Formats: sequence, structure tokens, C-alpha cells
Amino acid sequence: MSKVIVFIIRVFSRLPFWFLYGVADLLYWVLFRGIGYRKKVVLNNLKNSFPQKSPEEIKKLSHQFFRHLADLMVESFKVITIDIEPLNKRVEYQNSEILDKLSNENKSVVIVIGHMANWEYVAATSGAYIKQLPIGIYKPLKNKVIEDLMNHYRGKSGIELAPVQETRNVMRNYFEKGTKTALILIADQAPSPEKAYWMRFLNQNTPIFYGPEFFARKYDYPLVFAHLNKVKRGYYSVRFELLHDHSGQTEYGELTELHVKALEKNILENPSIWLWSHKRWKHKLPVDIDSKQLSKNFPINSIE
Repeated sequence: MSKVIVFIIRVFSRLPFWFLYGVADLLYWVLFRGIGYRKKVVLNNLKNSFPQKSPEEIKKLSHQFFRHLADLMVESFKVITIDIEPLNKRVEYQNSEILDKLSNENKSVVIVIGHMANWEYVAATSGAYIKQLPIGIYKPLKNKVIEDLMNHYRGKSGIELAPVQETRNVMRNYFEKGTKTALILIADQAPSPEKAYWMRFLNQNTPIFYGPEFFARKYDYPLVFAHLNKVKRGYYSVRFELLHDHSGQTEYGELTELHVKALEKNILENPSIWLWSHKRWKHKLPVDIDSKQLSKNFPINSIE
């Protein structure tokens, strides 16, 4: 059955962009007007993140998000069969010289991104623009056939993929070999609240994955944030920001604060292209949380 699904996906993927975006226009109405896919989640996330916005502004943002989500869905199919050269034309890397400089200094890096714009396009094109060996961390799927299909297109330009449970072993292996690597982490999911670092993010108490800071500090790798944006329909941009060049000298929580604030800035620049349908705030701050896991700027009176 899985092989049949893969065949159908590949056939759909080969359709021209103009047709796929026609499907996306229809899909927008199905998702938003029809089944209302996670509509309550999206609206609640937007209301809580932007309490200063009026109901009309929130509604407009939700419309814009669902249109982007529909585009993202059909683009995720298209990336499976599109050749790397035309795909590269759809993602502009504006200042990869930041990573070139670090590579010339024989430095590996940790790159943090969010679920912004089209992160799958970035995964599929990153190997052509990053001199260090890019390593993308992913969460394994239950369906191995679909997982292999996704990993095939993600690796179009040479990015190496590793399941999340193997991250430490992979990084230890490359570090011991002296290989220059660029560990790419998407760090805006909802981690276990007991193990997370807690801070204010988009006006809410939010658990944050500690992984990017852990690896950056452990190996003293510079921490870089990749700002992802949508230029126009089907075209995206990547702008790198060096957050810290000496990660091993930082205090606990310092790097996490930096990359989360960079993500917040990225979202505020273009809020409709973040993944608002994700249940990002499903966890509440534990009452017995270790004080060391709290941001120094965490407002105690905001604890829920």
C-alpha cells in the first residue's frame, strides 16, 4: 500500500507549478472554510501571541497563514522530483559568506532554524551553499517507505541526515575525526516540560529545546541562526546571523536566549509564514521546575 502511495505522490509531484498552485488555492478553502484544519489551534496561538491585535487583524493573519500552509503542502510534494538546479533558483542564500568565513577558520557550526517559510526547501538546497558538511536532524516516521522518500529529496544537495536519537553519536564521530560540520536543528517544537529551558516567547511561558545550546557549548561551535522568509509565492530567502562565536565561554541559557529571540524577530517580520497549526504551547510550566531551567528574565508573576 505504501508503494502505491509513493507512486501517486511522485506522479503528483511531476505536475507543473501552475497546476499545483491551483490545487493549493482549492486546498486553502478546504482547510480553512471546509474542514477547519486545526483552526482553533491557529486562532488561539495567534490571539495569545499578539494580544494587542484586534479580532479583525487576527482573522486576517489566520487567512494568510492557511494560504501559506496550502502552498507549503503542494511545494513539499514538488520538491520530491524537482531537479536541484531549478530548486536552487527558488531559495536565495543572501549572506552565506558568514559560514564561508567560519569554514575558512576551520570551524564547525550549529545552525538553528524555525518552522518558517519552506524549511524543506532549505534542507534540500543547503548542501550547495554551506561549505561545512551539513547534518540535518529529523524525527523518524512510523512509515519507513515515506521516511526514505522524504530523506531522499532532503539530501538532494549533499546534506547528511541523522535521526534525532543518533545526534550525539553522529556529532561525537565527526568531532573525533575533525570533520567540519554544520549541525542544522529545528528548535521550535514542544519538548518535554521537565527537561526544557523555560522562557517568555511570543508573550507566553514556553518550553525550549536545550539541544542547540548543548552541542554548541560542548564542542565550542559558533551558534548561527538562519532567518527564513518568503519573497513571493514559491520563492524564499535565507539570511544567516552569527549569534555567538565562542559558545564554550557562555553561561547556561545564554545561547538559548539568543536563538529564541532571533526566531521571535524572524516571526514578527512575517508572522503568517510560521507554523501556527503546531500545538506549541500544549505544556504548562511545572510547579516544581528547577530554577536553573528558568530564564533570568522570566517574570515570576507570569507563572501559570
